[in-house]
Amino acid sequence: MSTQIAEFLSGLGLSQHIEAFVANDLDMDLLPTLMEADLRELGIDKLGHRKRLLAAIKALYGNENAA
Repeated sequence: MSTQIAEFLSGLGLSQHIEAFVANDLDMDLLPTLMEADLRELGIDKLGHRKRLLAAIKALYGNENAA
């Protein structure tokens, strides 16, 4: 399991999504490439969770993933 992804998601209060990220081989390097559709494909159905993740990714990496 990617410890960094687990820590990142746990820090956002979204630890319930760790398994989905790990099962899909998503790591910190791929975070800036994620878009809302990707998060839905991962099974993250709650809009608030998707928005929280995308905001945290933007804060961490800037606008690299301008979608």
